[in-house]
Amino acid sequence: MENINGYEYLSLIDIIRILKERILFILLITILCTGIMAVKVLVLSKPIYGAHATAIIVKGDKSIVQNSKGEAQYTQNDILLYEKVVDTYVQIAQSNLVIDKTAKELKNYSSSQLKEMITAVPISLAKSSLTGGIDNTQIIQLNVVSSNRDEVAKIANAYSKNFIEQSMRILPVGKIEVLDQAETPISPMPTNKAKNIVGGLLFGLLLSVGVVLFRSYVNSLKIRNEKQVKDILNIPVVVTIEKQGGKKVKKINKRNDVVEKYRLLRNFVENYNKIGFKCISIISNSDTEGKETIAKNLAMSLAVYGKKTLFIDCTLSRISKIQSFDLGTARELIDILKDIDKLKDQQLDREKISEISLRGCIKRTSCEYLSVASIGNYNLDGYNFIVKTEYLKIIMEFLKKKFDYIIIDTPSFTNLSYTQVITGSADACLFVLKEGVNEVTEAASIKDNIDTMGCRMLGCVLNKEKTTTKIFDKEFNNLIGIEYTNRKNKVAINDKTSTSA
Repeated sequence: MENINGYEYLSLIDIIRILKERILFILLITILCTGIMAVKVLVLSKPIYGAHATAIIVKGDKSIVQNSKGEAQYTQNDILLYEKVVDTYVQIAQSNLVIDKTAKELKNYSSSQLKEMITAVPISLAKSSLTGGIDNTQIIQLNVVSSNRDEVAKIANAYSKNFIEQSMRILPVGKIEVLDQAETPISPMPTNKAKNIVGGLLFGLLLSVGVVLFRSYVNSLKIRNEKQVKDILNIPVVVTIEKQGGKKVKKINKRNDVVEKYRLLRNFVENYNKIGFKCISIISNSDTEGKETIAKNLAMSLAVYGKKTLFIDCTLSRISKIQSFDLGTARELIDILKDIDKLKDQQLDREKISEISLRGCIKRTSCEYLSVASIGNYNLDGYNFIVKTEYLKIIMEFLKKKFDYIIIDTPSFTNLSYTQVITGSADACLFVLKEGVNEVTEAASIKDNIDTMGCRMLGCVLNKEKTTTKIFDKEFNNLIGIEYTNRKNKVAINDKTSTSA
């Protein structure tokens, strides 16, 4: 697959590879369509019978010219005239006037039914494809097809009679006579059953190949692998969280594989910690990439490793993800921002203010090295005058002196303005992408937005899990079900599941 100017183009080899990968689907659809057509043609289709009457335009009695022997003869003008009015008579034959009169006479058929059964053509057109007959003719063929063998000739003769009557009344040029009466057919009309079945096979083949190629095209528009992230977005992939096998794989084995991925991510973050990057924001385009769980897993990985870690929930959800339990009148980061804003014009030590205020905002957990905080479950639209990068940096600078790591679960890009403010207060960020969810162009736009935030992007976490695994349970003192403490009591989170979307 060739990459040109950020877009991927399929080569012939790629197309063959894609079709080979989906060969079972192609065979299934092709066989299904062929089978349906075969059943329709061989079993469900009723035999169709055809009958036809023919009429010819001849010279009327009043216009007969006799030769010297007293015999009637046609002039050249007569022949030309009759040949030219044939098309007019064909239109009369197919008119509602003739069809309605025939339907009224037959009684068993409606006009709409007869329109589907009846055709009228100059006989040269009816045979020219087979015999190469001349274009000019004075003969009109009246055709009728029906599944009723006994009725088809009766319909054709009644139709022929009414056609002649109405034609002579409307356009009495010469005289129209019946050349051949319709006869009851002995056998049904021949049908090319093999041709229809082959048509079903080709339709199924084209449909299945089209679906496969269209699906491949749609998939190419979305992030699928590390190469796309590196080549198109120019972002290094720090770690890829792979799909963890099927139902037969033991749950503990799945978790161990994922835990190893977070060990790698922890080691990566530690390398940047050595050069002063302590505050890391985790960002994504929406809430479907598993950003929340990845941020929590990273925080817990660092804490279990013995690093003093603070997890800050800044997702702006209606119910804060770490405040979904009763903490009484516990303060949140929004309260500290209010204090800083009120005292911004006074000559006071803002760090001292932060230290005093933060005592009620940071909650210890049963995991010795893990603490949590939240910006709050407020509607921040009413607080945009205090949610500022400069205020948040004051808080983060103080917190970096108290903790080895600060992991921020930032708002998704659906709240772009707050994402910019909160991410701008961090030292660096990690970008979460999910396989099959983020489009290539969308991810490129997100990267451009990140570049404007003044925050260094360390790399990307590519999530390929359908449901993001929460790697720690109670026996590991994890973020799920762990006990939080405030000044007087302990309360447990209600979430006891082991996976999160």
